[in-house]
Amino acid sequence: MVKLKPCPFCGGKAEIREYSQGHSGNGDYTARYKCGCDKCKIFFDKESLFRLVDGQPKFEKNGFEDATNAWNNRPEIENSDAEQEGRE
Repeated sequence: MVKLKPCPFCGGKAEIREYSQGHSGNGDYTARYKCGCDKCKIFFDKESLFRLVDGQPKFEKNGFEDATNAWNNRPEIENSDAEQEGRE
């Protein structure tokens, strides 16, 4: 499981969810992921695109990794109230 940084605004727990998936009919599959804070309604929304090769997904875009990396690698807010509250 990926460890997510707390929300930079409220200090709350971040979550990642798959909220959409589909098949285009030409062998391509998609899935969408939202990573962020439900309380503040701040999210990174990314899409996966993959094909099955020998029964295993071969990713062209990995939305799960893209969303979690975007959330965890965002610029820090220095000395924010949320950081102080999250540490207490």
